[in-house]
Amino acid sequence: MVGQREFMDVHDAWVRGKSIREIARLTGRDRKTIRRLLHVGASSQRKPRQTSSKLDPFREYLLGRMVGEDAVSNAEVLDDEIREMGYRGGRSISKSSCIPSAPWPRRRRRCASKLHPDTTRRSTGARSRSLVASACRDSS
Repeated sequence: MVGQREFMDVHDAWVRGKSIREIARLTGRDRKTIRRLLHVGASSQRKPRQTSSKLDPFREYLLGRMVGEDAVSNAEVLDDEIREMGYRGGRSISKSSCIPSAPWPRRRRRCASKLHPDTTRRSTGARSRSLVASACRDSS
């Protein structure tokens, strides 16, 4: 991409009477690039692409269904409803949009914290399993 300063240098050289081939040799650019710069001008910064999702037309409906007076939190039900309305995207996209701020599920705790203090390594051996089982039984 050619910067504004380099464009001005190319334009000044052209105004002073240098040929396109000579300007290309001086700047190290291809002569077609120099020709494009002189005919089109400096390129402006690219605009960011507008990205849209297949789900965009249904977002208002989904938000209304999730927070309205008849609130629905079941992603399968909401997915089925928008499919009837014409949604053709994937289920994972629609499901992930239905749960924007849901906390991650917590892992189930094991009773390993009640093991004997001398047991520091994690093992799946029979002794370890029996210690875990007895610790869990004692706590309940």
